[in-house]
Amino acid sequence: GSVTPSAPTATLFQGPSELVCLVLGFSPSDINNTWLLDNITELWNNTSTPYRAPGGKFGIRSHLSLAHQDWTPVAVYTCRVTHSTQTLALNISKPGVSLFTQF
Repeated sequence: GSVTPSAPTATLFQGPSELVCLVLGFSPSDINNTWLLDNITELWNNTSTPYRAPGGKFGIRSHLSLAHQDWTPVAVYTCRVTHSTQTLALNISKPGVSLFTQF
């Protein structure tokens, strides 16, 4: 049968020493997940193989381990998901730090 393309949805979770990017509901299963630091530096990540979720769609989970010293107030980490239907980019920075400078 033919596969109806379906765009992914992504959610970013923050743990004590890692970030997790959960990508769900996409089809076909070809997908690329990249972690970036400050939108420039590509980081090594641990991304699962796409698994078939209920309803015939796919999901993946991607982990980025962070040492305490990596988690600086100015660092912005991005989970970028590239799929045939769309590209998503979710940003996260250290909690309690505004991304905007107040004048």
